[in-house]
Amino acid sequence: MNGSIILPGALVELCVAPKEEIRYYLQWPYLDLREPGSPMLVATNGKNLLAAPVVVEGELVSCSLPLEAIAYARRYPTPRLTFSGEMCGTDEAMFRIPDNDSKYPLWRKLVDGAPNGPGDIGIGASLLDMLHRALGENRYNGVTLTVSRKKDGSIDPAGVVRVRSTSGENADAIALLMPMRI
Repeated sequence: MNGSIILPGALVELCVAPKEEIRYYLQWPYLDLREPGSPMLVATNGKNLLAAPVVVEGELVSCSLPLEAIAYARRYPTPRLTFSGEMCGTDEAMFRIPDNDSKYPLWRKLVDGAPNGPGDIGIGASLLDMLHRALGENRYNGVTLTVSRKKDGSIDPAGVVRVRSTSGENADAIALLMPMRI
């Protein structure tokens, strides 16, 4: 296997399972080349999934990718992984491609079955991060979002969004996101 891929901007490696996860084949991002014309880098921990398109150059096959190689590639303005035989990496360091006997999950079926179309509400990532830090005491707690609805049950784009902590000492705290007027 020889060639290279340009990594997507999305940090798919954030969805990779921890090392103690029983499903060891989910411990690495997966380069999925099964669908011609639609190469994707995908990662899941069994609960969350993130997939992003990649640019492929050369003769490559679907495989798991070592996180260390991706970390080195992310140091460059255009993160590129180079493949040579059973190794991949950058000019700085090459790493062995994980040898997986297991088949990666058929993630495209999940994506095809997921809701599609315009988003119901839009919330900035920096605002969500601030709310999570304020309401979620640690990285394992999250926040819930409850949108205002019209009498017919549809989402009210002019209504507020109620944000609450999912657990912990801040469970009774409430944050309200006010509607944006343009």
